[in-house]
Amino acid sequence: MTSAARQGRRRTYQEDFEAATQEIHKAIQRGLPSAAPDYDTIAVLMIHWDNDNLGVQPLEHALAEVFKTTYHFNVETYVMQAYAKTSALHRMHSRLINFAAKYQGPKSLFIYVYSGHADSGPYPPGDQCLWFGDSADPNSPRLDWLKCRHVAEGAQADKLFLFDCCYASTAALNNFGYEYLVAASMEAQAAGNLQGSFTQRLINILQQHARGGIAVSQIHALMVKTMRQGGTTLDATPVHIGASPKSSIVLKPIVTVTREVHGLRKAVTRGAGKVLVTLRLRGAGTVPDVREWQRWLSRNIPDEVESVAVEAVFPGSEIIILLLTLPMEVWTFLDGTPGFQFVDYVDDHNQWVQPESQHFGLGGLSLSDRSKGLDNRPFASSRKGGFR
Repeated sequence: MTSAARQGRRRTYQEDFEAATQEIHKAIQRGLPSAAPDYDTIAVLMIHWDNDNLGVQPLEHALAEVFKTTYHFNVETYVMQAYAKTSALHRMHSRLINFAAKYQGPKSLFIYVYSGHADSGPYPPGDQCLWFGDSADPNSPRLDWLKCRHVAEGAQADKLFLFDCCYASTAALNNFGYEYLVAASMEAQAAGNLQGSFTQRLINILQQHARGGIAVSQIHALMVKTMRQGGTTLDATPVHIGASPKSSIVLKPIVTVTREVHGLRKAVTRGAGKVLVTLRLRGAGTVPDVREWQRWLSRNIPDEVESVAVEAVFPGSEIIILLLTLPMEVWTFLDGTPGFQFVDYVDDHNQWVQPESQHFGLGGLSLSDRSKGLDNRPFASSRKGGFR
């Protein structure tokens, strides 16, 4: 179901500005966590096919090394045999069960990584997440991840899914409380160039932020920002799907001298990227005093979170419409909230506000070139990009 269709079934406004700022506050707590859980076990399962013709193994090995040597996670690799006697689905079930039995516990985190080809079934897609190895072989076996996902989800652990493949967000269809960071939306192909791929960018970010740790929501924001600035050859916008109602998982080395990820919010919100959104408030006949709105913002938005701003207000008798700028990481956890709607990625505040106008003193906005890709909507439509 598209974002528009989902929103059409919901209330499309917030009751008042105070209620809206409370929603923003909750999204900040989830998207920019100030502390990370103390996992005593973090285990990674890397998955690819033995008949893969993309050449994913070297890059997958490089990511595994970062997880093992820099982050000190337990890492295992599962190479799916394309032409084994038993079905791929049966073997995947067994492997997931054995992996869970070995590492699960109340303070465990499981990370599942898939690299390779994928398809989403007959067009229009929407009901399958088909993994396969050899794109040149029409008889290459397919594994529908949606038919074995429940086995992974049943383990006693927090879970993170990192999938570098085309149509990757189909893996999260009907997702119930698990976090995904994937290479492409439901109808988008991932980059065909492995050196400019989602996995390569993930490796770079993990290496750069190993010392202090980084939330998955922040990894996504950095990927999108670098892509928009021409720093990568990603052809599709990566998608982040939060685990409602949990905060975004923070990845940090499992051996650390501190229980807090100090300064995590403030460090990443400096230049990590913004989104412009509209906010619809249920009709007050009068626009509240600007000072009152500032008071609500200061009370509900933590001081260390930068770049939360009201850019413009359009009053009406039934509906008030506001333009807001928010950190990218916060938008992930507001997407789908009644009254909020994505407009575009932006780099700055509104530059057209006059000094004497009723602006909130929080900066302005510069609408830059429209981004390459989608607005973190896993079910939005795009068929451009490389072949994966």
